[in-house]
Amino acid sequence: MKKGKVDAYLRPIEGLSEPKDVLVYDIESKQGDTQHPGFSRAFLLGFYDGKFYKPFRNDPCVDKLPWYERANAQGGCVDKFMREVLRIDAVQYQSKTSKFYAHNGGRFDSTFLLTWLVEHTDEFSHEIISVQGRAQSIEVWPKHEKRSKISWVFTDSALLLQMPLAKAGKIFCPEMPKMVEFSLFTHECHKSWEIYNKRDCETLYHAMYKFRDMVYRMNGALGMTAPATAMQTFRRGFQQEPIKRNAHTKTCKSKVCDGCMQEWVIRGYHGGRTEIFKSYAKENLFYYDINSSYAASMLEPMPVGDMKEFSGDFRTTSNFLDKMLRKYIGMVECTVHIPKTCHIPPLPYVWKKSKAIQKLIFPVGTFSGIWNWEELELLSHPLVGGEIIDIKKSVWFQKKRVFNEFIETLYKLRDKNSPDYDIALSELAKLLMNSLYGKFGMKRDREMLVSLDTGDPWPKNHDGTWGRPIDGDHDYCKIWVVKNRIDAPYIIPQVSQHITSLSRKRLWLGMAEVMGNGGDVFYSDTDSIMSDREMREGSKLGEWKREFPGALLNGVFILPKLYALINASGRPYVMKKDEKEVSIEPWDAVAVKMKGVGRAAQTLTNFKKIISGGEVGFSRVEQHRTILRKKLHGPIEVDVAKKLRTNYEKRIFTKDNVTRAICVGEDIIE
Repeated sequence: MKKGKVDAYLRPIEGLSEPKDVLVYDIESKQGDTQHPGFSRAFLLGFYDGKFYKPFRNDPCVDKLPWYERANAQGGCVDKFMREVLRIDAVQYQSKTSKFYAHNGGRFDSTFLLTWLVEHTDEFSHEIISVQGRAQSIEVWPKHEKRSKISWVFTDSALLLQMPLAKAGKIFCPEMPKMVEFSLFTHECHKSWEIYNKRDCETLYHAMYKFRDMVYRMNGALGMTAPATAMQTFRRGFQQEPIKRNAHTKTCKSKVCDGCMQEWVIRGYHGGRTEIFKSYAKENLFYYDINSSYAASMLEPMPVGDMKEFSGDFRTTSNFLDKMLRKYIGMVECTVHIPKTCHIPPLPYVWKKSKAIQKLIFPVGTFSGIWNWEELELLSHPLVGGEIIDIKKSVWFQKKRVFNEFIETLYKLRDKNSPDYDIALSELAKLLMNSLYGKFGMKRDREMLVSLDTGDPWPKNHDGTWGRPIDGDHDYCKIWVVKNRIDAPYIIPQVSQHITSLSRKRLWLGMAEVMGNGGDVFYSDTDSIMSDREMREGSKLGEWKREFPGALLNGVFILPKLYALINASGRPYVMKKDEKEVSIEPWDAVAVKMKGVGRAAQTLTNFKKIISGGEVGFSRVEQHRTILRKKLHGPIEVDVAKKLRTNYEKRIFTKDNVTRAICVGEDIIE
């Protein structure tokens, strides 16, 4: 990638985009060769284009085959569907590129399609964008046609409608009849499966159609994911002027530099703060979270203008800081010291536990890093008492407000007191507001899975090295892992870095408010605090809102994302859950969080079991990479046993189940 080849600015997109057709499909399956509910044997695939619903079932001729081969064999439901839609003459399903949506398809439905495509690499080429265990999209094109001429894309609607399908239907198409209860033990030959499958297809179609329509009414465009859609909507409907990317340092003369300044900024770009400060809270716990913390931060001026770089300690220059802060946002590479007496330090620090494992901690002691000046200012707070020891380098970006119209317009749609309130628009606004910031900090490097047929040349990575076969077999493997590097114009990490820094600062100031009122913080998670003190509340962006109002709560905190909140009031507590009122009995859980455990298994009983050293069992579907590597014929369910396998490592437990901050240089061997 040559320097200067990519635009130095993120520019507004002019003109209206053209809405694409919505096409949906949904697969019904059973467990192995049984009639039990499961995910390993597909027997029905439904397709809906907004006018016509077409079910595809296995032909009788495949019944004699092993159960795991039936769906993909000639005459199987997946085979019939793929041959129906992957036709160059199927004009009704194809413009230049047709998109087919399945809800949670990246973890389930598309896996059947992938195994079919692997068996047909002589007819079709395909490429998979694989993100966090999900096949985000599968693009398919005829083997002997140009990809740019015709292709089909199978993607996951859950990346746009980030909620269960039933909830999406209730929000985006409430006019549709409610989904009736249906027993998944019903025999696969029963005609009621078509009715059930058709209803799911129609629900997804109408939810996606309305979602798409609302985006286009904002002058936006539908992307592959919610963040991509948010970026398209911002650039088309709200961005007023070009934004400087500042990808390179002023002294960079390399012709192949990918963005040396952005790489420096990324070293200081960290995520949210999730920590345990005390393990147990008895009958006095208050749970508060921030109204759209990241969106509130986006209302502040952003680092999007001209850039200035300085080497050395700028504190030796008179009035330097005062002058810069009037017009610029700073990032500083420096060494700091925070005394051990500080209970909740403000600065993030990456602890490299090993070559493969890194943890984000908030330590005391003396350590170096790159931080936004907004967070460095917290060193002078009375509850911190820290200082900057030495400054190596600082970079300052001219500040401008660029997101205000975008955020304010969307937040108005969230106002339930407005006479024009629409729950679907409100949900869309929430998705777009919370999704945009991360797109600016997106990683350049991406792994793709590409298909090969016998005799095809090995694919290469972006740096010219060879890719690798997914199963290690260079001679016969049909799926290869290829590293690609993109430099999209919206990659401006200093924007994401500033937004996350402002949000962490807001969270820290909330914890400081609790401690200043003589209270204790028990747990924090990105934009929420659980403590023994009430806080000032408000409905505006960035203000605090109490969750579970009126509840008397006990709390048990074991690990980040592993905790339980108990109704300790001695009487039932009525709360809203999925738009329904639910009564929580005394000493039952108001909320249970168990990261890595299936949602259905996240119960108080299982929480007690896992914290007492037991195992919690549940099943899950294997990821598509595993299925492709093992050359399976489709998804398989595996039994998982979850137990506590690690201790809390972000802070150190002392007496009375209280934690203290890690001291760099004493508690960590660097």
